[in-house]
Amino acid sequence: MKSPIRMTKYRTLLLATIGFNFSFLIWFSFAPFTGGMAEEFGLDAAEIGILASSAIWMAPFGRILTGWLSDKFGAPAIFAIV
Repeated sequence: MKSPIRMTKYRTLLLATIGFNFSFLIWFSFAPFTGGMAEEFGLDAAEIGILASSAIWMAPFGRILTGWLSDKFGAPAIFAIV
């Protein structure tokens, strides 16, 4: 029988991998929708560029916030929420 600690490590790795891949799926799936969004909202190329890059320039703020929350409430709880 495998120890509970070992199974927990693999479960955590699996959940982290799924979460990481899902995050990048959402992040990179923006490009196919830019044409329709530009037409719908009347955006020019510069505005679409700002919108597309917002995930990159907002990420440091999110990392600081989740780091602080992880210190305060514990990383497993915050990871489950995020």
